[in-house]
Amino acid sequence: GQEVKNVLVDVEAYDSRMGRFVYLHGDECDFGYRTSRFKTSDRGRFFITAVTVELSKQALQPPFYAALQQYFDEHGITDFSPKSVRQAVIAIRTSKLPDPNETANNGSFFGNPIISTKQFDTLRQQYPDIPSWEVADNRHKLSAAWLIEQAGFEKGYRDNETGMGLWDKQALVIVNNDARGANDIQKFKQKIVRAVETKFGITLEQEPETIVSPPRP
Repeated sequence: GQEVKNVLVDVEAYDSRMGRFVYLHGDECDFGYRTSRFKTSDRGRFFITAVTVELSKQALQPPFYAALQQYFDEHGITDFSPKSVRQAVIAIRTSKLPDPNETANNGSFFGNPIISTKQFDTLRQQYPDIPSWEVADNRHKLSAAWLIEQAGFEKGYRDNETGMGLWDKQALVIVNNDARGANDIQKFKQKIVRAVETKFGITLEQEPETIVSPPRP
């Protein structure tokens, strides 16, 4: 029920630039919403080999993020021990994300975009019900799932051309119905990205890493 940045003490990693192992304190990782220096300024530089986290046995204190608080309210839970929070998070994730052993997927495919207040105010005039959360620097985080559905890709959508689709419980999850290869994933992804760009002027960013194998000799 917490963010990694709140419990991470340090990271052990191999620094490919310096050619040796290093330790980075949690404050040096530049954590943000689903991002860090490992995904931005130092992308590809470090190979993380271990992390140290500091956890607490004490009950966690609200406020919790919306889905977790809703789960507690619906189930009448007032015991916010680490165990009860863990069980709640697992239950929420299980209800939102398909089991990869049963449905081919890699979880949430797009990150929630963060936009300026000016851009948000313009969008809200046209879409008064657009879901949003105010974040640091007076910016606004939008629901990527809502944008995707409004752009014409509803939950359970199936794309016959690529064999890809969206999970029937969450539009953020791309599933493989009968795709032939990785190119089909990228082609389907671009369809969604273009549709959202056309309708809202927002470019969705892929969350999972795409690893390109070197050409065979």
